[in-house]
Amino acid sequence: MNNSSLDLQLIEQAIRQNRNLKLIIGMILLSIAVLIIYCAQTSLLYHKTSFLISLTGLLISFAGFYLCLSGLARYDSYKQRVVNLLLKEPEKVIWIYYYKVESTPFGLRMFQFCSLHIHLHNYDKIVLYMPESAIWEVMRHLKQRLPKTSFGYSKQKEQLYNISPDLLQK
Repeated sequence: MNNSSLDLQLIEQAIRQNRNLKLIIGMILLSIAVLIIYCAQTSLLYHKTSFLISLTGLLISFAGFYLCLSGLARYDSYKQRVVNLLLKEPEKVIWIYYYKVESTPFGLRMFQFCSLHIHLHNYDKIVLYMPESAIWEVMRHLKQRLPKTSFGYSKQKEQLYNISPDLLQK
């Protein structure tokens, strides 16, 4: 494994995991929708009640279908876009930082979400959900790959980016 491409492999892995999560949630929603519609149609409920329950199942199935479709259809183009930006157009990447959300009620960690935010010169933003250890590894490699890019979050950097992304480039 080449160290210079480790960051790209971790990013591709995160994109693949996000796609798989969308597909799993979509399939679960589709299964729940089929179960709801089946139960509503085979139960001894009034026709109006059965229709409303089936309509709810249909709406859930649309959400599941959308997640499955977006996970399958957008995966390759999204992955290709991110890799092309990092390899062929690094000057378009202006600012990179990560964001961590932790839920710790009563001092017990319930869940933790970490996301890598990549801001581009045209105010576009790419968000990748990854484990914190992978984010640190990716950022370490990206600092070498993208010497003109600003790393880390601060209110001042956010204000500069909102005024003009060029103000953040080194």
